[in-house]
Amino acid sequence: MDPWVIALVAVSAVLHLAWNVRLKTAGDPLRAATIGMLAACVGIVPIGIAVWWLGGQPSLPPEGIALGLGSGAVEAAYFVLLAAAYRRGDLSVVYPVARGLAPDIVVAPASGGGLIAGVATAVKSRFPNAEVVVAEPKGYDDHALSLKAGHREPHPAAARTICDALMAAMPGELTFSINSKLLARGVTASDEEVAAAVAFAYRELKLVVEPGGAVGLAALLSGRIDAKGKNVVIVLSGGNVDADLFAKLVA
Repeated sequence: MDPWVIALVAVSAVLHLAWNVRLKTAGDPLRAATIGMLAACVGIVPIGIAVWWLGGQPSLPPEGIALGLGSGAVEAAYFVLLAAAYRRGDLSVVYPVARGLAPDIVVAPASGGGLIAGVATAVKSRFPNAEVVVAEPKGYDDHALSLKAGHREPHPAAARTICDALMAAMPGELTFSINSKLLARGVTASDEEVAAAVAFAYRELKLVVEPGGAVGLAALLSGRIDAKGKNVVIVLSGGNVDADLFAKLVA
């Protein structure tokens, strides 16, 4: 192959790589794709003409020219659609391997509601169609009660739970003003189900998770979250668990 052709292919590959990197790190991928396409056209065309000139101005077959123009058009359409998908938050199109699929359901635990308020804000900004579900210990479902009532409600529980990090009496005022708009519903899990989830996380995932942080996983494992055919994200938060209790739970 002519060295000038090799050089053109190499330059094109570098520009293509740079465009991909820019597209996937841009704040506005659609704008980045548009600018990148124009920049590529402005850069590639003069380079191609220069290579053709330096190579002795060989005659170019019409079918080769047509193929080049056609592939360029397909490439342009691909990246514009790719950028639009990324802007919608559909990572299943943009990052099928590196980033995974777009979530259908995201489950996180809550006590006062600060953690899940942050999770919900981030998730809904990128995946507006995702369902964000709050997970709480059985009897301590003040968020679920509050979501149903439309205002903050305390839970009725009097006894303790092994999910000692999730024992707040009712949702926080500031956090509920956020969560009431972003959370879809609530699920609960018993202490026995949470204990099984802590053991599962340790044995299967090699993670040390405190009971309160495993309540969402417990709800999933107990069948309270319909995960069939869906992409479900479970937030496992915290590893602050008493050594003796943890040993008992994973025994």
